[in-house]
Parts: sequence; structure tokens; C-alpha cells
Amino acid sequence: YAQIPAYLQHANVVIVPHVVSPFTESLDPIKAYECLAVGRPTIVTPVAGFRDLPDPIMVAGRSTFVGAVSVALEHSGPSNPQTVPTWAERAAEFNGELTRCRDQANEQHLRVVYIDHCAQLSGGELALARLLPALKGIDAHVILGEHGPLEHRLRVAGATVEVLELDRNMAATRRNEVRLSRIGTARIVAAIRGTTMLARRLRELQPDLVHTNSLKSALYGAAAARIVGLPVIWHIRDRIADDYLPASVVRVVRLLARVLPSAVIVNSESTRATLPAVEATVISSPLATVDRLAQGPANHPGIPFRIAMVGRLAPWKGQDVFIRAFERAFPGGDQEALIVGSTMFGETDYEHILSELVEQTGLQHRIQFTGFVEDVAELLEQASCLVHASTTPEPFGQVVVEGMAAGLVVIAADAGGPAEIITDNVDGFLYPPGDADALASLLSKVASDSDLRYRIGKSAQRESRRYGPGVIAAQVGHVYQTVAAASRPKVRPRQPE
Repeated sequence: YAQIPAYLQHANVVIVPHVVSPFTESLDPIKAYECLAVGRPTIVTPVAGFRDLPDPIMVAGRSTFVGAVSVALEHSGPSNPQTVPTWAERAAEFNGELTRCRDQANEQHLRVVYIDHCAQLSGGELALARLLPALKGIDAHVILGEHGPLEHRLRVAGATVEVLELDRNMAATRRNEVRLSRIGTARIVAAIRGTTMLARRLRELQPDLVHTNSLKSALYGAAAARIVGLPVIWHIRDRIADDYLPASVVRVVRLLARVLPSAVIVNSESTRATLPAVEATVISSPLATVDRLAQGPANHPGIPFRIAMVGRLAPWKGQDVFIRAFERAFPGGDQEALIVGSTMFGETDYEHILSELVEQTGLQHRIQFTGFVEDVAELLEQASCLVHASTTPEPFGQVVVEGMAAGLVVIAADAGGPAEIITDNVDGFLYPPGDADALASLLSKVASDSDLRYRIGKSAQRESRRYGPGVIAAQVGHVYQTVAAASRPKVRPRQPE
């Protein structure tokens, strides 16, 4: 046993190929700290105790393990030892945790009701499901406006869930269809009825605060909360701008944002800029799979250069731009593309347009439409690059962070949230939105340079750690405590008689 450090420190690469099983999920292997201490490149399977460790630990799945070893051997350099805790430091941490738990047990949990009009697995809804398990001291109850797959996801996340169904016409109205002059009496009546029903339910639940999770729910949810006299937080995940919403709706939302919510959370500086004169807190969306996705770039021989594009199929998401760029970058060869996602909100015509475009370019054998994929992490493990091609500025861009956490080179449009997440040519690449030629040029560059992919991928993995669920949950929890403290009744000092 005493000789193990000597062997480790002189190795070019260390491998720990544990079987992934329920048993290995229970481990906290001491060898993980030994590997960190000697600082040699270490390739490990995604088991407990290794997944959340920094460089030089690289996690690789079954299909990429051999290739990850090859890449590590090619790039093996000087040792990069990390500081690991002593037993005395661990004992101090343990004592601190016991103290924290004791103090927390003496505190009252905040009761928070979350409201969302949608129950589909869309971006904002997935972000909520990722946030809830990481929140500390919160009793979460979610009220949805429809039935859907989000119900189960939220229950797994630890929330209680109920559905107060919205009027069908109100629920199905898309943001680009809203016109104040065309709302009509029926929708107004339905909105009043839905708001009144929600207010009645909030009065029964008596939460400490209300958190609305979508733009539509912000309007009727905040109105219901104010009727009952409850503080309400708007979580705005959409750009309140004319390129995203009708101009009349933009004016109304900006006005209401000043008077209805007790606090406003936005998902990026880009989103905050569309709410002038509103005091808002920027909190990014959490990446619940940050540890599991840390697989390292799939650069090794035997796997073709494969590009993934993940997101709902919609015109503004730019799948058509990506297809044209792929054709120009790789008119021949073995490069492949995966377009992951399905249509939502009645946008099925766009899916047919994309299929026809692929056939016209003759790329149907190299570009695959996967439809909706539940386990994106497993898919990204097979990719070398991720493209995000929105033609309208993206409010945040969760998939950009997912790709970075997977150790992929991410190429994204230089606008909105992705432009804040990526530092160009450091942990990803940016190009002018909608410019297929510029995107094609970057694709060619990345495909031809494995060293570049390795460097950018490792930088991206390091950057993605700041979007971990614990980090984001702490920021949201601070907003909760601030709003709750401000809304508690003030006790006036007793006047002398």
C-alpha cells in the first residue's frame, strides 16, 4: 500500500474502470483523492466519488473510455497536483454540517407555490424541475395549467403537484399570436375565471410566497397572488422585446413588471435589458446533469466527427441554418449530424420544411432527426461538437451549458444568453446569427483540429461548473428570503402610556 503513490506519480495516465452499479453508487473511494494528489491524467467511469472531481480527473462512459485514454496519452504533460483535505479538515467540515443541520431544524421552512401554465418538457419547465431538488428549506407546491409529462418530473423532484386547467383557448395561445385588440370577450372572461379560481386556491394554501415560472403564468398568477395579498416573484425566461413578442404585449408586460411582482428574476443580462426601469436579479438556469455530463470530448479514432443540435424544432431555433451550413462545410465525407428535438405548440409545418431541405441537399444519410430524447446526456457522449443556431436572440440557452459540461466544442449564435455564457475562442465559438457561411467555416475548423477540440472542450467543462444546481439554488433562495422578510408584518413598538 505504501508504494501506491510512487506508482501513481510516475504514470502517464491512471485508469479506474469501475463497473457502474448500485454498489459503486454507494462508494466514496479514497483512491479518488490519491489521484487528485498526484495530479496525473486519470480516466474513470461515471461512478460516485469521481463524477464531480476537477482536472486531472476525466469521466468517460463505456463507449468513449478507450478513446479518452488515447486522448489523455497524447496530451499528457507535467503533473497537476490538487490540494486534498486532511482528516482534520474533514472532521471540521463534518462538525460544521452537524451545526448547520441543527440550526436548519430550528428554522421554519418557506412554503412556496410555483405556477406554470405549461406541463410540457420545455426549457423553463425543465429548469424548474432541475431547481427544486437543490433548494434548501423549501416546501414546494406546483400548480400547473394543464396535464402533461412535467407533472411526474416535478413529483420526482420532491414537489407536490396539482392541475387547475386553464381555458383551452387561453392555454393554446402562442406568444406571437397575442394581439390586445383581438383578445375578445370570451378570453377575457376565461382569464378572469381562471385568475379567480387560482386566487381561491392560494387563499386555501396560504404560502409564504408565489413563484411564477412562465410569462403567461406571471400575468394571471401575479394577479391572483395580489388578490390574496401574497408576495409574488416573476421568473422571466423570455425576452420582453419586439423581436420576441408583439409590440403591444411588450408595453403591457413592461408596465406590469413595475407594479405586480415583489421581485423579478431573469435568466440573463440579455433578458434584463428588455425590462428597462425594472429592478431584476440575473440568475442563470441550473444544469442538474453537470456532473453526469462531464464525459470529455469524443475525439478518438473510430467515432466520426458528429455534430449535435438539441432543441425544440421551431423556425427561430435555426435548424435550417445549421443544415445549410453542414452542407457547405461537409459536401462529402463521413461527418454526421444529429438534430434532436420535436415540434411544440403546433409548429409541425416547420418539421416538414426541414425534412425536405435535408432531402434537397442529399444529406439524408448523414443528418438524422432523432425526435424528442429524454436522456440528452447519453446522446452528447457520442458527439464531438454542439451547435446552437437561434436566429432570434436566445434568452438563456440551457443546451449550450449542457454541451459545455459534456466537454464538447459549442458553436453558438453571438446574441442573447449564449453570448454571455461563451467566451469566444476560449471555451466555445460564436458567429453572427443566421450566417450559414460563418457557421460552416467554424464547423470545418473544429472538425479538422482535434487539439483545438480538446483545448476548448476542457475549458468549457471548467466554465460549466458555475451553473451547478447548488450554486443556482443558493441564489434563488436568497431572493426568497429577501422577499419573505420584506413581506412579514412589521411589529410596531409599543407607545408609552
